[in-house]
Formats: sequence, structure tokens, C-alpha cells
Amino acid sequence: MDKFRIAFFGNNQAAINCVDVLLKNENVEDIIIITPPGGKLHSWHASLFDFSAANDLTNYSPDNIKEEEFFELIRDFSPDIIFSVYYSKIIPNTILDLAKFKINFHPSILPYYRGTAPIIWAIVNGEKQTGITAHEMTSIVDVGNIYGRLKFDISVNDTGFSLHQKAAKQVKTLFEQIIDKIFQGNLEIINPLESAGSYYSSKTPRVNKLDPLNQTNEQIINIVRALADPLPMAYIDTNQEKFFINKCSHVNNVEIQQEIMNMGKGKGPFIIHDQDTYLITNDGVLKIDDVRVL
Repeated sequence: MDKFRIAFFGNNQAAINCVDVLLKNENVEDIIIITPPGGKLHSWHASLFDFSAANDLTNYSPDNIKEEEFFELIRDFSPDIIFSVYYSKIIPNTILDLAKFKINFHPSILPYYRGTAPIIWAIVNGEKQTGITAHEMTSIVDVGNIYGRLKFDISVNDTGFSLHQKAAKQVKTLFEQIIDKIFQGNLEIINPLESAGSYYSSKTPRVNKLDPLNQTNEQIINIVRALADPLPMAYIDTNQEKFFINKCSHVNNVEIQQEIMNMGKGKGPFIIHDQDTYLITNDGVLKIDDVRVL
């Protein structure tokens, strides 16, 4: 069986899981790792850069992957496969064309939730299920032919972080399936991208800032859990301070709901009563169980 040279672009725990799989596979001849500048994209991400260093792997963290010098580096490595797992930049065609296989692992069921932060947006939008898609990389984000999908449930207790951890395990499972097919010579397209689906990007209006009087209880609960610590957390901006909300819950006592709503008249949605904190929403009242002033 042939040996394969692999250029691996990645970030976070999902990427670490996949590189670990490659290190244990006898069909891999050599690997180079490419991580975001600084080694990881956000502070709460696991560091593929650190994992690479601990395993004596060649690692690069270029500021600009479109530079000629970086292209020459990948060209000279001569990869058979280019993998991308949660890498934060679009890999140019000049680099993709260097390899026979160029496969991205995206944390959604494509064509839905194309673009950035699909796991967060899935929780924000109240989805009950998400998944991982392995697809061919092209010059347009998340539209290449699909090689495989795995679906998994989103629990009502999942936060953005816990769902990232779930997804990392699912990425590893799908990654193992895909590399086995490549190494055995039977990787096939399961179907082309069948519709435009949906797309979210860094230009999509951010949801961190809550607008309680125009949002329902469910919308706020979903936003709060999607962004819960160690992510940046949702917040409400009062005239005095910015309050970061890490957890909130329904108020089932009708009398307390009415009392809070009466207190809120003319004062705004953020209410402190009997040492508890509440939020008046478009369709009721929420209790804020974990609030921080940062």
C-alpha cells in the first residue's frame, strides 16, 4: 500500500484528535502542520501548535498563507493529501492544486450552517441536531462535493463549549472513516452539494449583546448557553455597567413573574430583587443564575 504525505491545516481539539490518528497510521509517510498565527484562534481553544511541538512535528503558523514563500514550502513538501480541520483561513487554489485530495471537516450538516462558528449558531437558533461533514475544498467556502457526514444530537444542557467537545469526537470518527477510504483507494463522492443551504460569517451581526425586550425566553437561554464560559458570554448593557450572563433559567412562579414585571415598568429589563437577578424578556421573565461584571 502507498505511503502518503500530508499537509494538515488545523485548530482546536478536533484537529488534535485527527493528527493523533495520523501519527498512529502506518500509511502516513510524513506530516507538516499549519496552525493559526499564535498557535490557536481563541484562548479557549486547545492548541494544535503545542501538541505538534510535544510530538516533534514540523509546524508553521504563517500570518499570510497566500505569500509565495509559504506556497513554495508546501510545494516542496509535495503533499498527497491536504486536510483542513477548523482552520480559520481559506486555503488558496494554488496550494490546494498541489495535492490529489483536499478535504475539509466542517462542524455542521452541509449545506446548512456554511461559514464560521456553525456550532454556536446551531445552539443560538435552537437546533436539536448538528453534525460533521467531510467535503472537497474549493475556492468557495464549504461548497465542494461531499465525501461523508455524521449527525449527532444537541442536548438542552449543551453549551457552545460542550458541543465543541462533542463535535471533536465526531470529527475524529469521520476522519478515521475518510482516511481509511483514501488509503484503500475507494473514497467516493456521496453526493454533490444539493442546495445553497444557509451561511453565517464574521459579518453576520453578533448575538453577544442581548436585547431582552425584543427577544423571547428561549432565544435568550439559547444565546446565553451558546456563549457560556469559557466563551466570551452574552451580556446586557445597562446605563451603569455591562453585565455578562453565564447562565439563566425560566421562572415558573407566576406571582414572582408578575412582581418582577411590575418592578421593571419604567426601569428597564434588568431587575435585582431579594438578592436575585432577573431579566424581563419579550414573553416573560428569566432568572439570571450566574452573572458577572468584567
